[in-house]
Amino acid sequence: DSLWKGLTALLLISNLILHMDTVIEILNDVEFHFKTPDLIMAQLYQELEFCNSKVCQFVLGPVTSRTLDLPYLSKAKRMFFKNLMNHTFHGSEVEHGVVLTPDGTTISISHLFAGIAAGLKMKNELTLPEKPLITGPPNNSGEESQLSLDPLISSTISMDLGMTFLLFYSKQNQVALGPNGCWDSISEPRTFILMGPPSYMPDAVINGAMDGFILGTHLVEKVDPPSNISVLLNDYYGSKGLNGKEKIRSNFRRKIFAALLSKEKLQEQVENALGLLWKMNEASSLFEGITDKKLTFLTKQAIDEFMTMYVECPAIIPRCIWGARPYKGTPTQLKLPLGFVYIHHTSTPSKPCQNFSTCAADMRSMQRFHQDDRGWDDIGYRAHPVDPRDTTKSLVDPGEALFA
Repeated sequence: DSLWKGLTALLLISNLILHMDTVIEILNDVEFHFKTPDLIMAQLYQELEFCNSKVCQFVLGPVTSRTLDLPYLSKAKRMFFKNLMNHTFHGSEVEHGVVLTPDGTTISISHLFAGIAAGLKMKNELTLPEKPLITGPPNNSGEESQLSLDPLISSTISMDLGMTFLLFYSKQNQVALGPNGCWDSISEPRTFILMGPPSYMPDAVINGAMDGFILGTHLVEKVDPPSNISVLLNDYYGSKGLNGKEKIRSNFRRKIFAALLSKEKLQEQVENALGLLWKMNEASSLFEGITDKKLTFLTKQAIDEFMTMYVECPAIIPRCIWGARPYKGTPTQLKLPLGFVYIHHTSTPSKPCQNFSTCAADMRSMQRFHQDDRGWDDIGYRAHPVDPRDTTKSLVDPGEALFA
């Protein structure tokens, strides 16, 4: 009987798609039983254990054992939600614990929720001082240093950013940041396949961390009591925007993140996070040969690469996400420096698209026209200087994304 129930639950899970709309729907069910956002997040924090690392619990507080197991949700929804909180990789291809958002990007749910939980705790001054002082590893003079650690920054991005470059530096990962990936289906996403070997911080983790920091900051600074978490997410990932401001929504996460957190502050927090990791894991081979000077160098490298790729440059929506047809024939790789560039202006559709689904449909329509009517090998991209490695991108999104 228990086996049959388990198989039934798995079958029901398969009917739940990995989209932010599903997360919001389940949160609606949770909010029916817990009327305030801080109670909702406290309940999810305890029962779903989305903060189960030693460092995360150091910042947000320990997770205690609970037995309620979200009884007001169906078994399928409980399993679905718990699986989402466990960010993992299957081999080097499939990434778990991520969902597709309405803006066409993919985010890690656990990093998003960690930021919201930290923001609510800071708002209510529950055990989280704004800048707790942590005793760091001895410096070159033999004196112990004091590390100032921001709970919101460290629970969302600085710890993981430090760790991913530490793993790359020690040659345990092939890449330091990224990659992005492709969903098996945009209308019914269930499997997210990475485009290359994973780092400790693939794009979905970075997106989730940035969103968690943005929403956590919003909750801390909000004067009025925060709305339900489902409303918060619906506004941020929808067209309304936080506080009804269209420019404060996920389409603009990179611009918002840059406005909220300076490069200097992030660098300080990443270096302090690495110092804490060093203190907590002094015997680890990861820190073999590490000195204060190397730690500072590693931090600067992490910040420079992160800021260039994920803050200063616009997001890239890959062809697999907007549903491109295959290229006709064999494409010729561009060689730098380019001798000339044609600027292809698109007159149809004449109005800018206002959401991902419309933007993606416009891209597919233009590609069909160029391939079928014009007889071209592929869509005629409008050139946009993003990255020397990516010389042909099309700017169609009203936010900050480029459709590749």
